[in-house]
Amino acid sequence: MAALVCDQHGRISAYNGRAADLLGERLEPVTFADSLLGSARAARNPEADAATAAPISRVLTEGISYEREALLITRVDGSTATVSANITPLHDERGTVDGAIAVLSELAPREEPGETTYRNLVTNLPVAVYMTDRDGYITLFNEAAVELWGRRPEMRTERWCGSWKLYRPGGDELPLEACPMAVCLREGRAVRGQEVVVERPDGTRRRVLPHPTPVTGADGRLIGAMNVLADVTEHYEVRYREAEVTELNAELLEAVAELRRANAAKDEFLGLVSHELKNPLTTVLGIARYLERHYEDVDQKMLAGCVEALASDAARLAEIIDNMLTLSDAGNGQVELEPVLPARVVEQTVTRYAKQHPQREFSLRVEGGDELALGHPAGIEQVLQNLLSNAHRYSGAGEPVEVLVAGDSTAIEILVRDRGPGIRQEDEEGLFDVFVRGASGKDSVYGLGLGLPACKHLVALMHGEIRVKPRADRPGTEVRVRLPRYEE
Repeated sequence: MAALVCDQHGRISAYNGRAADLLGERLEPVTFADSLLGSARAARNPEADAATAAPISRVLTEGISYEREALLITRVDGSTATVSANITPLHDERGTVDGAIAVLSELAPREEPGETTYRNLVTNLPVAVYMTDRDGYITLFNEAAVELWGRRPEMRTERWCGSWKLYRPGGDELPLEACPMAVCLREGRAVRGQEVVVERPDGTRRRVLPHPTPVTGADGRLIGAMNVLADVTEHYEVRYREAEVTELNAELLEAVAELRRANAAKDEFLGLVSHELKNPLTTVLGIARYLERHYEDVDQKMLAGCVEALASDAARLAEIIDNMLTLSDAGNGQVELEPVLPARVVEQTVTRYAKQHPQREFSLRVEGGDELALGHPAGIEQVLQNLLSNAHRYSGAGEPVEVLVAGDSTAIEILVRDRGPGIRQEDEEGLFDVFVRGASGKDSVYGLGLGLPACKHLVALMHGEIRVKPRADRPGTEVRVRLPRYEE
């Protein structure tokens, strides 16, 4: 048993050898005035002030006794011990408290927490584990940690982590003083869910999920931390491959859907081609065979009608073939641009088309007929031929088709307006796709849907723009073609 005697001021006046061993040093009577039983702190509440929390204070001031009082003794060197104390006041002849005697017995054997306590546990764990002191210096690690780091750090020299380099998952370098272990020690809390990338000296990398946890002594004070490193590289790679597979599957499904759409468009195209080519060919062949058998009996009026029908259907066949040839060359088409008078090309094309369709009224208005654009006469003619054909095909009987040529500071514009059913807003985006026709005309008008895609290709070759939108003033469609001005 450890025994100590103190005077009325708490100064130790006598003690035995066991008390010196328990308290960790040889005590000097009288001079050790602040020791309160020779302990830097002897209290039930480690956070309280020693002078007021130590039971000896109450014994000396109130004359009460303690039996089997559990106390936490903090030695001068910082180590601790839990003891059972029996403290009794001593009185002088007048009955005044003149001191106290304390008998102390240790409740648990003393053992310094740290490397010795955790060595067997850490060494035998199959996962990477290491420990640091409260200042972050590495005090212990196992072979699994060495394998993960790719190196063996110097104990009590390197701080925070044994990694060669650390990175955040996004690729930015993570300073060691900002790693999860440093945060754990600095803030005194466990850190979870912060993934890092460990780079080894040989340049290889591993994705790691650290689990740093503070380690405290018996008095609740921080003495270090333990970090368990979970290598999640394979799990991450599986997740990454799963994401890649998911993305590839989505792309494959989209490709399959696109192929199905292309196949459906091809089927529709073949049906439309057979119809569009067969009708004028049937007319041409029929008239040719009739004239072959009955030419001598045909009068001039009938002959003129036959020639007009042949010319009309031949023109339709030429338009279809020209558009198909234009689109077949869309991937590598080149055209030599030159200064051109759009107003002259438009006037010639409208006049010729109007003669071929006398039942339709075509109005032409030109503003600035001598203005030059950079383009190609045959390309402009084919574009306008397609636009006039669409306007004529979609407009009702007796409705005029309006054509306007005008210019601004940067371009010459060609506008073609009809008074047909117009286009729906949801159809505008797809009108320049091959085999697409506006929904408003599908049920009443035959066509391959090649005209606008061919126009777009030809206008693009001339560095121009083409837009289709509903008319603002009345039902119908407006097509606007802009060609760049010619600059000398």
